[in-house]
Amino acid sequence: MKKILVLWDRTDNQAYDYDDRIRVLGEKLGSEYTLSYAELRTLEYWIDDSGWKVLVGDGSRQDLATFNGVYFARWRSYQNALAAAVYLDAHGVPYKTTEVRRFPPTNKLGEHAFMAQASIPVPNTVITSVGRLRAQAELYLQKLGLPAVLKGVEASFGNDNFLVTSLDELIEKLGAYDPYDIFMLQSYVPNNEDYRVVVFNGEAQVGLKRMRQSNDTHLNNTDKGAVSNIVALSDRQKMLAERAAASMSRSDVAGVDLVSDSVTGKQYVLEVNKMPILFGATYRSEMISALAEFIKTIK
Repeated sequence: MKKILVLWDRTDNQAYDYDDRIRVLGEKLGSEYTLSYAELRTLEYWIDDSGWKVLVGDGSRQDLATFNGVYFARWRSYQNALAAAVYLDAHGVPYKTTEVRRFPPTNKLGEHAFMAQASIPVPNTVITSVGRLRAQAELYLQKLGLPAVLKGVEASFGNDNFLVTSLDELIEKLGAYDPYDIFMLQSYVPNNEDYRVVVFNGEAQVGLKRMRQSNDTHLNNTDKGAVSNIVALSDRQKMLAERAAASMSRSDVAGVDLVSDSVTGKQYVLEVNKMPILFGATYRSEMISALAEFIKTIK
């Protein structure tokens, strides 16, 4: 018996009886197949020290790797489809349409899928819809612990990024967003600062140490009031930043954010920016010098 999963995106203002349509499709396929379906945006993407997995976001919570094939029937949320396809490729599960694998990662979900597949250390993470996060908030916090960081996969400049210290606070923050918005919930990494590493042509060129100035925030973003200084990077920081950029083919230009656990000393990648801001609040002459040398390599 072949297990086939059909993934589709929500269609606004159109009420289809998907149960009936899947039933009819199953009849056409015949008795050798068992068919199920799920909304693409309700998949759960889990990443921790042991690796990563993608679960069907329903009561069964089946691992995508247990299916014999997957059909992406509708995938307007293409980063969700891309992340699922990366996982399916890793487990040798065939799928159609293969077009979903040709997109580059453009948000935090796609980026984390590539980093997870390359075994880049990131904080323990679950990524799914706001609706799923609300419904399973207690379960997720049991796995990730408190405090935890909640942030939107499309967020930037420190926006839509919250430190939550209780279940009630998490539910409250989620209540401000559409149930189909995609958010990530991460274990908080205790820290006093983080680092922005600018990578040009596959090499870590400039390191910027960013330090928040208030205990009222967990953010080290300069757009949120943090101060920054150019610093020398350790070999470990350089290697980690270069690996993270390479994992998603961003070796030309990338801004890699690193953080070190102030208790254990373990280093993590927070994200890999595809268009690091070189002329904004983090402007430094060292960055412009490195950028000038990079531009000279365009031949």
